[in-house]
Amino acid sequence: MGSTLAIDDFGTGYSSFAYLRHFRVSKIKIDRVFIRDVAVNPDDAAITTAIINMAKSLRLKVIAEGVENEAQLSFLRAHHCDEIQGHYFSKPLTVDKVADKLRGDSPEPQAERKPAGDNPDSKPYAVRVSLMSIGVALMVSADPATIQQFSLALRELSISPDACQDAASARLLLKRRKFDAVIVDLQLGEQSGLVLDEVRLSSSNRTAVTFGISDDDAEVTAAFRKKSQFVFERPLSAQSIRKTLKPAYGLILRERRRYFRYPVSIPVIIRRESMQDVWCNSVNISQGGMALSTLVPLVAGESVRVQFTLPDHEATCSAESTICWGKAGRLGIRFVSISDEQTSELQVWLSQKLEETLPEFVAGQFAELCSK
Repeated sequence: MGSTLAIDDFGTGYSSFAYLRHFRVSKIKIDRVFIRDVAVNPDDAAITTAIINMAKSLRLKVIAEGVENEAQLSFLRAHHCDEIQGHYFSKPLTVDKVADKLRGDSPEPQAERKPAGDNPDSKPYAVRVSLMSIGVALMVSADPATIQQFSLALRELSISPDACQDAASARLLLKRRKFDAVIVDLQLGEQSGLVLDEVRLSSSNRTAVTFGISDDDAEVTAAFRKKSQFVFERPLSAQSIRKTLKPAYGLILRERRRYFRYPVSIPVIIRRESMQDVWCNSVNISQGGMALSTLVPLVAGESVRVQFTLPDHEATCSAESTICWGKAGRLGIRFVSISDEQTSELQVWLSQKLEETLPEFVAGQFAELCSK
């Protein structure tokens, strides 16, 4: 009949392992209770990973329920979950809006939008969130047709698009989120300059790859051309957009690698001068630092030394570090000084983990970039 069977809320209630033997199941859906804290709770992470690995060994597809933020998405991407559902992709829609959403990201009415950043469901243009996207691009334009054109072109390159229609919203997003690329429509006039200035002032986005979309006024375009690395010339077409994106693609991949955070729970020792060591676990690790899970209160700005061993490695990494932030049982650590050998070892390991998450057609190019 062409029908398939999925087990809902797997791991809770009546959704037991026995059903895997009694029914010809093709998919299992991990219950949201395990996804909610998957990026910060080692037990939930272990259970979710075990379910995914078991499903893969049985040749079943895995769907994660209740995905609401980037940390959860990153964990699931890294562990090869097939699909997600939840507010990160879209809040619940009425029947008449579903078709528009799937067809091409029809924007929501302005009155229905919520402030971005802390609200993971506030993604009016983000569609088909892929677990295999290589990065995120912010588009700033008041023209829905322009946003639509770029959304399609970016998704072809596995770049997730996010968009807003004015400088105020864009500047707010830039203060709260990390983007690998920023595309600004110069038809916004002075607002476009404000957005590009905000990119350069942003501690997390100043190295993002920047693009301008030319204005009909040649003088305006020339003035702002100096602030962006690439410029898309009007009239726009799918071919012209791809032509400009192609030479910038390698830079976007490099930016993604620079800020890539891999979700992993490994033992970490925090050593402080004349004080007792703190034993804890990592939440994620990047080239520049790591997030830790601990109930021991530490003060932002405090200098410490962290020691950890990467999975499948024998040598211990040791880094002079600074506490950047702390809240709700979590700490942010920034590496200040780490040996060249250990830096190289960490970069290679992170590159391998990032490559595992990339689409097949991108992985080859990324591996080539990493070898340079």
